Amino acid sequence: MIRAAVRASGASMAAAIIASVLLAGCASSEPSSTQERPSTPVRTEARRIDAVTGNLLVVPLDAVPLREIDTSMAVRLDDGRIIPSRLCRIGVSIPRPGPADSLPMGWLPPVGVWTALDLAPANAQLVGGTAVVAIDPPLDAVGQAIWIGGIRHSVNWLPATAALVRTESGDGPWAPVVPEPSGALLDAAAPEALTPLGRWRYRLLVDGLRPRGASEPEAAHAPRPFADPVIEALARQNEDRWRVALAWLWAADPELCQRVKRRLAAVVDFGQGAVSPVWPTDHASLDRLLGDLLDPTLTPARRAQHAELWLDDQPRGAAWIIDEGGIPSDGGARIVSVGVANLIERETLCWVQLPDAGAPDLRPLRPFASTQLLAAVPAKVTTIEVRVGGFSARLPIHAGAIPAIPPGVAAGPLMEDLSMRPWLSGEVTLPKIEWTTSAMLHRPPPRSAETSTAAWELFVECRLIPGVGTLERESVRVYLGPRSQPTRVLRVGINGEVTTEHPSHEAGIPADRVNVARHAGGWSFRLPLPGYAIEPDSTLRLAVTRTDALGRRSAWPRAMLPWQTEPARAMIDTGAWGTRSSAPSVR
Repeated sequence: MIRAAVRASGASMAAAIIASVLLAGCASSEPSSTQERPSTPVRTEARRIDAVTGNLLVVPLDAVPLREIDTSMAVRLDDGRIIPSRLCRIGVSIPRPGPADSLPMGWLPPVGVWTALDLAPANAQLVGGTAVVAIDPPLDAVGQAIWIGGIRHSVNWLPATAALVRTESGDGPWAPVVPEPSGALLDAAAPEALTPLGRWRYRLLVDGLRPRGASEPEAAHAPRPFADPVIEALARQNEDRWRVALAWLWAADPELCQRVKRRLAAVVDFGQGAVSPVWPTDHASLDRLLGDLLDPTLTPARRAQHAELWLDDQPRGAAWIIDEGGIPSDGGARIVSVGVANLIERETLCWVQLPDAGAPDLRPLRPFASTQLLAAVPAKVTTIEVRVGGFSARLPIHAGAIPAIPPGVAAGPLMEDLSMRPWLSGEVTLPKIEWTTSAMLHRPPPRSAETSTAAWELFVECRLIPGVGTLERESVRVYLGPRSQPTRVLRVGINGEVTTEHPSHEAGIPADRVNVARHAGGWSFRLPLPGYAIEPDSTLRLAVTRTDALGRRSAWPRAMLPWQTEPARAMIDTGAWGTRSSAPSVR
């Protein structure tokens, strides 16, 4: 039996979005006295149904409690004809990972399994999700309203996609946003093709939503259809509505249409072959844009004006701290590495604005591209301002080196790799409590009376869920020394083996193995650190990453982008040991 229950917060959000995407709005009026009225009228909250002629129509009934829906109610046209219909409940299920599964962090949110289950009194699995009615209107229904139960809903009948502008070349409204997408981009965007609410955007990216004739083959990289006919109808409904909306906008202003398409399916070149989506994630904003573009009362000029206003509301840039402790410098200033991205369709300037620093170093930045800025920041500065054209952001940074004082420096908790939405909003995501990783840098007491000083040691504790993922994937990497030029990269496996990954020709130093304490909920170890990792001024540059049993990565002191190969560094003042009695915690 098909499950329609929403079983995770991400899936619940997706199900909640259904109503806003299915309808651009729907107005209702009182039926005539001769029209049949069920005991419990069906209600919708939108003003207008946008229906593509000749297509199966999926209308949400999310405002109606399940117990009030009459499964025998009829769906009619104004002329009294009954239209074939099917009452369903659409939901998303996200299966729990098993012992051999992997779940690496993705740039886009994880996608569940979408299903549609018939509404029937005998069906006991009607929990969560969104109630919908799937309607199959005849071709001659154009011009009529649709009665669902006893309520009349006005319909904005849209032209069939076969009647839209068709071109033999890639111009017109159907030019793909990325004509030749790389394999890396297709992999990054693939989750969008697996949801009926987002498949239109994947198509916009790879084939421009170009309508396909009955005899035409599918375009390259075309997504597979959904096995469930109602879910497939929902996906096609969204695709066709956007096709009509973009065709009408192109007729009003071709250049504006291309700019809107580039923003709807925006991707940013992060360099070194990393090209990933950065498209808008505010579904309410997307719904308003689609509703405006399909509004039959708008003139072409007004339609273009709404599109311009939507573009003006989109973020113009993004900025984030890549590293602030991994680049050695002379004097008291730190070299802070800042990532910036240009999210508009024209070249602009980017820079870091520091107080009392004189004229900034202006750098050009191509449209939808990213670069790295370096800034020498005084030791006590805790916030820097970053500009990308008209976009600005104030980013917090750590104030100088962290004093290493008893009982030690808390290195953690480690943060998950950044995904698109947190990256755009400047948020940091921590793993669930069952998967957290924490560490403590400290100086243990001498092991014997003859030993006057003790080496520095890193205690690491990793939590996990028993029976989920593969334990052999569990490993921790410790980075010592400057970023891009580490003195050591040590990998510690759950079996206790220590591997020196850099320099690769040297054996594990200072130990080839460590003792690992394992228990049902995790594992921990103590790793002695080599004394030569400490610089002459007592600075230790340190980073910790973990790959868990599901293949996911987390890092400290900064979250990493999925394609980033080396973490940021924390700058730690080991000379402060014993000078104070309390330890700071840095995230």
